[in-house]
Amino acid sequence: MDSRRMFLRRAALFLLAGLALAGAAGLLAWVSHGFQSAAGWRSFFLILAVAAGLGWLSFWVFRAEGLPPWLVWLVIGAAALRLALGAFWFAALPEWGYPNEVQQAGYVMFDPFLRDGKAWELAQSGQPLTAAFQDYTSHDQYGGLLYFSALIYRNLGGPEHLPLQVVAFGALVSSLVVLFTWGFARRLWGAQAAAIAAWGLAFYPEAVFLGSSQMRETFTIPLGAALAFFLVRYWQDRRPADLLRFGLLALITGLITWAYLILLAVVLGLFMLGLWLEQRAPLKLTLKRCLLYTSDAADE
Repeated sequence: MDSRRMFLRRAALFLLAGLALAGAAGLLAWVSHGFQSAAGWRSFFLILAVAAGLGWLSFWVFRAEGLPPWLVWLVIGAAALRLALGAFWFAALPEWGYPNEVQQAGYVMFDPFLRDGKAWELAQSGQPLTAAFQDYTSHDQYGGLLYFSALIYRNLGGPEHLPLQVVAFGALVSSLVVLFTWGFARRLWGAQAAAIAAWGLAFYPEAVFLGSSQMRETFTIPLGAALAFFLVRYWQDRRPADLLRFGLLALITGLITWAYLILLAVVLGLFMLGLWLEQRAPLKLTLKRCLLYTSDAADE
């Protein structure tokens, strides 16, 4: 009876999640067409479903971390906020933004405007997507984000260029920074510090802004938090799977921006050195006490 109840509960949650994603897909398609049509909502639904699947996998990784129920809702709220703000930029900037081609097209900055246009061009061409790392370096100096944007447009997008498709995927991925930062902070400083960090990143203005636009930081910030979490958990629990996850995410981060990966490696390396020294501190204190005891005994 309990197993049946659990199955029905999970089925209901799955159905509600699907309806929520379908509703969000319809709204995003409607905004994309100037509030005139919801054409292309299926493509939006597929993109949101893939991003939600990545979110589910992330929570699955945390299944043994003692997640508080409020954290799930906080991540959902962070995703909804970034998604809504991304749609707002796209709709509002052509009306109230500067009279230049970037903001009149609904983009916050020039880099996303240039990169996204070339990503759509690459997706529609017959070229392999790896051309992003060769022929489009003037539009994305690293090539990785252009590659992933083109990958979304070619495999999940429809026949029409709808920039909010990449924005929607990025908004959901960006919200995962809340989850990974909570896990990282809880393991090192406890539940209270983790809660403060999670709530802060969920609504910190710059984090929300970057998560709602097609900036490189939309992906690198949550990737950095995930790398820190898996590194710390491997250090504490020695799980080989966490080392594999760390390596995979490091590869993805390097494709998006190797400069950020190098900086992150230095920061995390110094941080782990601090943890190593902290672990050695009790041993040093014990040796010091033994020496003092021996010295006192010799004096007597």
